[in-house]
Amino acid sequence: MRHCILLLFLSLSIYSELRAQHDIDSLAQLGVCTPHGFTIPSILGLPRSKGLEVFQERIPNYDLNSQFTETDSSFNNAIRRTKSWSARLRIPVVNKDDFKFIVGFKYYQQEFAFEQPVLEGNPFHSSIEDKPLRSMGLSLYSVHSFIGNKYLAFRGTLRLNGDFETGTIRSHQKTSFTGLYGIKQHRYKTWGFGVSYSNSFGRSSVYPVFFLKHRYRPKWAVELLLPLSARLLYRPNEKNNLYVETKLEGDNYNINLDGFSEIPLYLEKADVKAMFTYEREVYDFFWISASGGYRWNINFDVSDSDTFFDRAFNLGNSANLAISNAIGGAPFFRFGIFIVPPNKWMEN
Repeated sequence: MRHCILLLFLSLSIYSELRAQHDIDSLAQLGVCTPHGFTIPSILGLPRSKGLEVFQERIPNYDLNSQFTETDSSFNNAIRRTKSWSARLRIPVVNKDDFKFIVGFKYYQQEFAFEQPVLEGNPFHSSIEDKPLRSMGLSLYSVHSFIGNKYLAFRGTLRLNGDFETGTIRSHQKTSFTGLYGIKQHRYKTWGFGVSYSNSFGRSSVYPVFFLKHRYRPKWAVELLLPLSARLLYRPNEKNNLYVETKLEGDNYNINLDGFSEIPLYLEKADVKAMFTYEREVYDFFWISASGGYRWNINFDVSDSDTFFDRAFNLGNSANLAISNAIGGAPFFRFGIFIVPPNKWMEN
């Protein structure tokens, strides 16, 4: 009897191992996992990831109306031009089948040029023209692949935002975090969901996230990261990429308005952009890009708090709103260069 039980146990173990190996072999044939069974988060047919990226953006001629809460005064002004430039670098540190780790660095700067930068009783317009918005930070990315078709992805960011010349470094610190649970269906499709804490809406917010990457035809693909971005890709060949997309871009900046407030103030900035982008390979790993579209502002207010509970759950209480701003929509243009991994690296 004892031998029969042992034989049954061994038979079930062998069957389970064979079944698991059969499942891994089936998933590997679909491009879901490696021969060792670890999920492959990426999908085939999408452009190579950007390692180094530099771009400049310009937004010409739009209106700004500012309402000061305490003094009940308002100012109408015109912005002749907004100029932004950004540099981003991503460095792979660990690249294993079951775990990937990437370190990223980013610098961003935006400058405003007003028709009337100096208006009596209005330190806000003159301050943001004299001291452009800046952001510099460190990002950590990690992906942990499980056996089968599931994986976890995390991103954490620490940034310094605002006027670095005044105040303490601590007052400029901003953090964000995103965690995603992913499911790989086949070599051309992956999707998942998660949660994010960030200032993408201009204020500290926690919100659910849904993502999808799906190449549904040889030259067409869709990429979603809702509620932040939606992108349709057309790729006629490996040297050209065309995108139609909408995206939310936002952050929170510490600003100093001389003579207006003795306490730190925070500029909440968030824009929705619809754009068309063309990317072209110049030489293997070196690419150029050009974008054009329209920008709608959804937040450009100044408050005396950037804490999560004060600004994420306003509930109709605007006591901490120092300056309420309304910005007109405007077209924008963006030009950039970027570097991707060489083709020979991808083949290896």
